[in-house]
Amino acid sequence: MRTIFRKLITLSLALLLCLSPIAARAESLLSGGLAKAFEAGRPVEVTVGLELDETLGMLVGMFGIPQDAFTAAQELLGSTSIIVSVRQDSEGRPDIGMELRMKDTVILDGRAWFTEDNLSLTTSLLPGKTLVMDSAELTQGFMQSMDQFAGQLEGLQAIGGSAENYLGIVVNWLTSAEGILAENDQGFPATERRNASVGSLTVRVTADQLKELVVALVEELSKDEALISLFGGAVPLAEIQALVPTANVMEWTIYVDDQGEVSGIDGVMPTLFEGAEMDARYAFDHLTGEGIERNRFRGEVSENDGAQVTFLLDITSDSTDPQAPNGGFGFNLQQTDAGSSVDFGFNHTYAKTLAPDRETLQSKSELIVKSQSDGDEPGASAGSADLISAMLASSDMSFVVDFSSETRAVGADDVVCESALGLSVMEMKLVSVLVKLASGTYAPADTSGNTVIDIANLDEAGLAALTGELSAGLERAGMLALSMVPQELLQMLN
Repeated sequence: MRTIFRKLITLSLALLLCLSPIAARAESLLSGGLAKAFEAGRPVEVTVGLELDETLGMLVGMFGIPQDAFTAAQELLGSTSIIVSVRQDSEGRPDIGMELRMKDTVILDGRAWFTEDNLSLTTSLLPGKTLVMDSAELTQGFMQSMDQFAGQLEGLQAIGGSAENYLGIVVNWLTSAEGILAENDQGFPATERRNASVGSLTVRVTADQLKELVVALVEELSKDEALISLFGGAVPLAEIQALVPTANVMEWTIYVDDQGEVSGIDGVMPTLFEGAEMDARYAFDHLTGEGIERNRFRGEVSENDGAQVTFLLDITSDSTDPQAPNGGFGFNLQQTDAGSSVDFGFNHTYAKTLAPDRETLQSKSELIVKSQSDGDEPGASAGSADLISAMLASSDMSFVVDFSSETRAVGADDVVCESALGLSVMEMKLVSVLVKLASGTYAPADTSGNTVIDIANLDEAGLAALTGELSAGLERAGMLALSMVPQELLQMLN
């Protein structure tokens, strides 16, 4: 159980960052302003930095790290940033630049841009030199990738070409089998979770009927050479034919409101074939009113050994104020078996403020993982004196990612968006990632006096000389970066 728990934490943190609004930032002012600037040939610049919270200093102090060393690290990281700039030239070709800065000093930089025939590269690691590559070779590699993609599309077209046969089997099964579909024009009143409905459609399938359908589909699949070759697997026709149906019935009811939309779904999926002992219940609820919309999907799966999994997906939005929309997303998963349980919850809420020249976004993503098994001792609380012991001993863990951003119009042509993404563990703020998106004017470095080196025409001696010069450049950059490190940190590292 504890192994599963640790894996859940790792996967959840990755999921949390992927779902954070920093990856889905698409406000009208920001996206519209950056697109306008990019199309006009102006650069779009991304600056990324890291900020350590004072709470983290308190925690690392428990491991014997001096406070002055943490403060020095805090200041160094606060003055370190990675800057990436992207623009397109008058021909629509990309021009990409990168810088690593520490204390306003450029540690290393690089630039890549396309001309009609070449890809050109410059870097501070090779001062005074411009490396060129034949863009035709890059184009050839791209075309080979596109050919592979086209081959995959042909395989997908094979699916489309045979889909009509499988659809015909399903339609024939629905019309020939008795009692599968039943319409009901009886309405159901609204509840606290669901809109009112004016009618419903019930799908009721016995295990024997389902086996009949599955066998027919697999028999068709066994003759579909194109589809079999696409997936590269054998068709389990004998195994499907050997299934032993139970006396159970699968039943789903779909409720429809007066707008013709689904207001709810209730479903029961019991054990339909022997050897697969599992019962499941599902429900979907749709609720609207006064600008608020809510969708909930609930499920419960039980196995014959007593294990049970329940989950709830809850999505809400409020558009009562067009200038300040808000909403949220919640997911909860609980798994229980003999003597143990894992409870996994994720909640995300957001609030926006929109104006012609300014937009703000505040959001919070919270992940809670609770684990309990026979013999587990209750963990210490996060408020105890020994916070580290509390975090390591507790079976209950919480992670919070809070996000804030402000997008502003700058003059008539540009925008700037400043964002902060913070991470808290057990209600303790640890670090923040700072991201700045901005458009502006373009001022490329003058490379007209550089020595141009065609990489494709380098002989072995020339390649060795270039590699040695690159290593020397990396060493210079490393020494320059090391000179920026405060003495407090150097002494600790030594």
